[in-house]
Amino acid sequence: ADALAAQGLRVLALARRNHATLPDPLVADTFEQHLQFLGLIAGYNSAEVGYIVLLNGVPFLLLSPFFPLLMQRIDIRILVTTGVICLIASSFLAAGVTPDSAGSFFILPQLLMSTGMFLTMAFLSQVVVTSVEDRIVDDASAIFNCARNLGGSVGLALIATMMDRRQALHVSRLSESVT
Repeated sequence: ADALAAQGLRVLALARRNHATLPDPLVADTFEQHLQFLGLIAGYNSAEVGYIVLLNGVPFLLLSPFFPLLMQRIDIRILVTTGVICLIASSFLAAGVTPDSAGSFFILPQLLMSTGMFLTMAFLSQVVVTSVEDRIVDDASAIFNCARNLGGSVGLALIATMMDRRQALHVSRLSESVT
């Protein structure tokens, strides 16, 4: 049991070293912001928001058949770096949103975000699994997914807390100027 625990800690350290949990909170927050904007500010109904969100599946659908080929032909570091660049580009493109932005404004950011998610998460998971001995691959994969989920949950909780606090500050400031 101690040997298994030591192996688990080694795999968790490897996942942290590879920044396995970094993209999850960033991507999830961006994704959530798009949904909230479309539903609350742009006035889209659930079906219209769903059509925009549907775009997230397109890169996964198109790139998944080429996953083994990409693994064999291109260095994983290049693929992950490309994924992170796609996520950054998506965030910069989405930063220019205004209350007048329409759903078509989100097409390119959504496609870039989901391409970045695919390239980053699929290949980071492969790095973790291929860098451990065969006898603990199952445990490595499980610990990696646990660390990724935990990191995403903590990141989302922190982001939600920060948003609530900022909203309270802005409401307070607005109420001071109104009365």
